Amino acid sequence: MGWIHWFVHRYLARRLEADGLSSRQFRFLHYLLRHDGVHQEQIASALMIDPAIGTRTVRDLIEAGYVTRERDPVDRRANVITLTEKGRAMAPLIDEAIRDLNDALLAGLSDEEHGTLLLLLDRIVENSRRIADAAGLRCEGTGGAE
Repeated sequence: MGWIHWFVHRYLARRLEADGLSSRQFRFLHYLLRHDGVHQEQIASALMIDPAIGTRTVRDLIEAGYVTRERDPVDRRANVITLTEKGRAMAPLIDEAIRDLNDALLAGLSDEEHGTLLLLLDRIVENSRRIADAAGLRCEGTGGAE
């Protein structure tokens, strides 16, 4: 699993560097394309990253013109992150990168094997959450083997 994580990170970094995106920024944009206008803390939690890293990533995305950050009018302690037109325009690039990555990783698997793999990965995620909860570890995220 460590090798796959390393590969995906490096693949995305190399694939997106020409567009000026880091793999972390890519993950944020990918999340926001599905959940736009959410609290900054929600993004960090869903992506299972430290809130301080989330703050730096949002700052970088703001500077690049991909997102805006505004105080939530209901909860003044929270920031709402929203995609800009430039951020939304990244959808085709992000979709293509994910499609190409999935095609490369799943090459040679039948539809049945692919389905089995997803079921097994979901089970591993649930097992890890159960263990983390029992140990009192912070384990947040959206769930599923996306």
